Amino acid sequence: MRLIGRTVRAMLHASELVVHDGREEVARHERLIAKGGCRLDLDHYLEALARKPGALPGATALDQARSAGRFPPVHDAWWAAAVKAHGERDGTRALIEVLLLGRHLPHEHLVTGLAAALKTGR
Repeated sequence: MRLIGRTVRAMLHASELVVHDGREEVARHERLIAKGGCRLDLDHYLEALARKPGALPGATALDQARSAGRFPPVHDAWWAAAVKAHGERDGTRALIEVLLLGRHLPHEHLVTGLAAALKTGR
């Protein structure tokens, strides 16, 4: 969100796209080879989805995250438990807050935490 409206430098390499803001690398993504290909990163949409949590279940970015293994079944199980405990909107918002933690925690720690929460019923 902090780069909206700013000019950044994008470097397209054989296998990846690298984006810099000044000297700072701000993004690195695998290059899509297929013409007209599209890959959405769920993390890029979390703030918007927090405001409109009803959009998450049908989001293309969610489908792509599942396909890429970044939204494993434990996420869905925890989400279902959160919805059951707090309702659709608040349970989905709770999931989004957990996904935002992924910006500060390794993915495997997040998955382990969700599995432990499910096991203990929290």
